[in-house]
Order: sequence, then C-alpha cells, then structure tokens
Amino acid sequence: MKKAVSEKLRSNEGASLLIALLLFLVCAIVSSVILTAGTAAAGRLSKKAELDQKYYLVNSAAEILAEELEGKMIIKEEKTDEVSAITYKDMNGNTITAGINDSLLFDLARGDDNLKNTKTIYVSYDGKTVYAYYDISVDSNGEVKISIRDIKEKGDVNAYTVTLLFSGDINTSTDDTNNLITTRYRWFLKDIQKGE
Repeated sequence: MKKAVSEKLRSNEGASLLIALLLFLVCAIVSSVILTAGTAAAGRLSKKAELDQKYYLVNSAAEILAEELEGKMIIKEEKTDEVSAITYKDMNGNTITAGINDSLLFDLARGDDNLKNTKTIYVSYDGKTVYAYYDISVDSNGEVKISIRDIKEKGDVNAYTVTLLFSGDINTSTDDTNNLITTRYRWFLKDIQKGE
C-alpha cells in the first residue's frame, strides 16, 4: 500500500489540469482588478465634468457682474426741499426708474435692503440657461464685496466660489441754490479671489 501511495504522489497525470485552473484563477483576478479600476476612473471623470461646469458657471457669472460694475457711474440727485424726491441717472444723464430687473449698479446706489438678499444671476451656457447665487456687502468706505457661488445641492461640498472686490469712488456735491444734493457712484475692480 505504501508503494501505491508513493507512486500516486509522483505521478504527473492531471498536472496540466491543475496548471490550467491556476492560470484561469490568475486571469480572473487580474481582469477583476482592471474592471474595478476602470469603473472607478469613469466615476471620477463624470464628477470632474460636473466640477468643471460649476467652475465655468461661477467664473462666467463673475465676469458678467464685474463688467456690469467696472468703471460705470450712476448719479443720485436728491431734492432737499421735497420729501422722497430722489432721481437716479446713468452716465449719459438718462433717468433710471426702479423695476423688477434693476441693475446691480442701481441697487448699490440705492443702498437699500435689496443688497441684503441673496440674488440670482442667469448665464447662458451651452444652449442652456443656468444660474448662480451672489451676495453683496458694502462697507463704510464704499468698498463692495460680491461673493458668487453655484447652486449648492444638499450635501454638495464641491461648490465653487468667486469673490469680487471693488473700490468705491463716491463724490457728493451740494447745490444750495437748487436745493440739490448730487452723489456720483463709481466702482473699480480691485481684486478677484477664486476658491472652493
């Protein structure tokens, strides 16, 4: 019996089947690793495209807002002998009236509670209209800070922000003859801060 067991252990019959099974197992493991890596990379690429879209959206909104304010002027004329006799004019002297689509420049000159609310800006992008939020704060020196961000969904930690800083040039003159106080507002882009 010892001789039969010893011969079976030294026999080469069935060895090729064992080698084939081991080769198949190695190939299955390698292909599994390759598929897992490919799936993970595809997920990262789709997330990158989404992040790129947010980045370009916020930067486009920042460009629009910067263009709306940069170097432009609005004039506020206030009659001191009448109640609520305030007139706003653009750089060309045309009277501006309050409306639903007030410009950012008009809101800043009025300095009213509109500045305290989060506003929305619409940007045309790739045939679609998308929008971003922006908040405005004005300090006592007339410096304006506009923080722009994309629409942050619940749990979205990948929101981009851009902050525009404008220095204000505000000149006031008084005409006692006509009981008129004229204030000229003009803002100049001082800094752009980009970040997440």
